Amino acid sequence: IDNGGDLAYYRRNSAGVVVGPYVLDNTGTIGAGVGDDLPLLEPTISMARVTDGSSKRIYIAYVNSARTQIKYFNCASTVTVNTQCSASLLYRTGNNLATPKLGFWSMDNDALPIMWNDANNVYFDKIITSTFAAPTSVVVSTAVSINAFLTQPNYNIRVQASWLQYVPGVSSPTPTFCILASSETQTDISVGTVTLAGGTSMFVTIRLSTHVNVGFDYDMRFALGDGQEYPTKYNRNLGQASDLPMTFRLDPPTITGVSDEDYGAPNAYVSGGTSVEPTGPHQNRAVRLQGTGFMNWTGSGVTSVFPSTNTVKLEFQNASGGIEPGITVDSMTYGGSTFLTSYLDISTSVPGGKYTILLTNPSSGTAVSPPSVLGGGTF
Repeated sequence: IDNGGDLAYYRRNSAGVVVGPYVLDNTGTIGAGVGDDLPLLEPTISMARVTDGSSKRIYIAYVNSARTQIKYFNCASTVTVNTQCSASLLYRTGNNLATPKLGFWSMDNDALPIMWNDANNVYFDKIITSTFAAPTSVVVSTAVSINAFLTQPNYNIRVQASWLQYVPGVSSPTPTFCILASSETQTDISVGTVTLAGGTSMFVTIRLSTHVNVGFDYDMRFALGDGQEYPTKYNRNLGQASDLPMTFRLDPPTITGVSDEDYGAPNAYVSGGTSVEPTGPHQNRAVRLQGTGFMNWTGSGVTSVFPSTNTVKLEFQNASGGIEPGITVDSMTYGGSTFLTSYLDISTSVPGGKYTILLTNPSSGTAVSPPSVLGGGTF
């Protein structure tokens, strides 16, 4: 590559037979659209082995004269006629783009590494060299129940797309799946096994931690063996693939009612409107909560369970904002994810007054009983 931006290369036809040099410059005949960018600024050349019948192909990346675009095209490595070169493809846009560099080579269906820089940063990415279709029409759902996360921390999600295939000849032929936080790695939600089911579905095992950021949109992404990713706007040509977000969100629980265990007509008394006179060192009391998103990871369903890291945690907050240690939960009974009866142990040392209930799920996420709900939201 000379300082005028011309790119010259030699072609090896057979053992001991080398022809060339072939020069790409203002007078060269190359793929459609490339001529509009001549002279090519800072061109770089590499080779990719592909499995579409053309054996090896030459890849050439360059910067346009305004330094606002990085483009590339490829040609069959055994011929030089115009029809054997692809059209120029737009890879990146920006300002002050400079010095793209391609990896030395890529093997069957593998992506070709590329790096470049602008005035402030150096970037590393890849160019897709395979001919497999890009995935579209992607839908993600839970495999068994839409609310599987309410009853267990680990469960399967199902990913459906137009094209989900095992890619032969690459280092990671099976699609990979990840859940990110603002496109960065995270430890809140882990990903286990990925299993392909036909050419349009895959099942992914995920596990929730005890510190999931509730109400936050985690971004999901999967990559095929040839390097194609979803969602992404960068593929074989800028804008040809999807850049739509694919998000995972865990909503916090809510409390919509606080009452006695036997609340209902004709008994309209709720815990916020009754008083209990202790007759010993402690008093047992049942309080029923209504709401949404109550998690029960014990596997016991509606049976009575003891408080643990697999159940909701209940705390009782006094008027000054402190947590009352004298009110504890002996056991609780779930009625699905919307009803919970807690059996309390109340010490005689607990001061009288109203207590706001705080309910925290095992995956994190806390509901506070607001005063506007049934029963005044207090105990």
